[in-house]
Amino acid sequence: MGYVLRMSGEIRDWLAGLRDGEPRTAAAIVHALIALVREGSSLGPPTVVPLDEPPPRMDPREALDYAYQERLERLQDVRSSTADAGKVAAAQAEFDAFRVKKETLKARYTSAVAQEAVARLLADVAAHEDGQPFAQDRHTDAEQTEQLSSVTADIERELGREPWPDELYELRPAVPGEEIRLIFAVEPADAVLLISALEGRDAVSEQHGRAVEVSAEILRQVRAGQDPEASAVEFADGRQLAQEFVGGEGANSSAGRSTVVPAELTAEWLPFQLASEGFPPCEHQVSDAGLVMTSAAATDMFIDPSGAWPVPDAGRLVGTPPDGNFRLAARVTVDFGSTYDAGALLLHAGERLWAKLCLELSPQRKPMAVTVVTRGTSDDCNSFDVSVSTLWLRITRSGAAWAFHASTDGDWWRLLRYFSLGSDDPVKIGFLAQSPTGQGCKATFERIAFLTGPPSDLRDGS
Repeated sequence: MGYVLRMSGEIRDWLAGLRDGEPRTAAAIVHALIALVREGSSLGPPTVVPLDEPPPRMDPREALDYAYQERLERLQDVRSSTADAGKVAAAQAEFDAFRVKKETLKARYTSAVAQEAVARLLADVAAHEDGQPFAQDRHTDAEQTEQLSSVTADIERELGREPWPDELYELRPAVPGEEIRLIFAVEPADAVLLISALEGRDAVSEQHGRAVEVSAEILRQVRAGQDPEASAVEFADGRQLAQEFVGGEGANSSAGRSTVVPAELTAEWLPFQLASEGFPPCEHQVSDAGLVMTSAAATDMFIDPSGAWPVPDAGRLVGTPPDGNFRLAARVTVDFGSTYDAGALLLHAGERLWAKLCLELSPQRKPMAVTVVTRGTSDDCNSFDVSVSTLWLRITRSGAAWAFHASTDGDWWRLLRYFSLGSDDPVKIGFLAQSPTGQGCKATFERIAFLTGPPSDLRDGS
């Protein structure tokens, strides 16, 4: 159904800072958010994890100290923002009253913990003197237990802690080499509310519990209509997210220029029109000689079969070919910069139904012929290395089947894949540039040829 995404201005500024300083991280987060906007909490593990239960809470004495520090900061704000002596005096009196309560409650809690420990120790010693094993699991004196429970409840009431809210989740974007946690809620039913963000392993390890507690409190306030700032920024769809946060200012400006991303495109080397699809859109130039595409940063089309990634996306140029059998071939040259940079010929029948034939840079830093067929999730087949950054690629439709070929010279063609997409959905064909781990990738498609009919034999090199 699709969801609206809402967030605070503070989170928006955080994303903008990543866009400008760490564009790969920003792009990976935006890809996850686009998937979240599309599917909501149903995106499921491991990308979305429900926070059904509150995290283990900090020691009540630490919670009181934390609340004390918050109140001290509020008192300082009042002192600096108003000359009204009455308001300052009232704020000071409220602060002093809490300080007294805090110290009293901490002393009561410390005493109750100590008395419970002593009662447990005495019970164990008595059991040992009777020749029985230590009573590690035996209930301590009921009076001591009740005393500890009572003071804990008093602290909870003083801190205003309420029942745990439902519909609180955690989004875990797949960011290479980094840990990011985004806490969100489905609030209201047609919106995803992004509440908190944790960036970095130390933050996730040390601050996660507190971040979840704060997020729960913000969610309560939002539902009570008391925190409009938490949802002050709204994005209606993934397009708006991609335009604002992927690729920085240059990408934003180019995405808005009709000369860079036209509604449709006609080229003399194809008998059908191409249209720009996918996010973020790619830049491209068309000439009589062919096509040059430049992808945005952190773009890819690969749905990991392990489920470890949300559905990524990439700008592409595709169109509907004429009926019947055909071949689409091109000599592809890629300016490689980062692992998995690629130029590709593409079949596209739907978000989870497509296939691509790539010249791609392998993790061993070698250009390689790679094929991917996606039916729900993607497979990945590495075929052979090449010594240069240029390779001929060819797509063939033969009845209900498709064939992928590659050639180093444009004369003898090696069959890499022979397959069916397994669907009667209309299939578009076209061109793709991707840069999953890099800042962008330029792919040049030359000597593009569209010919009717398949080769005489798919397997004899013709």
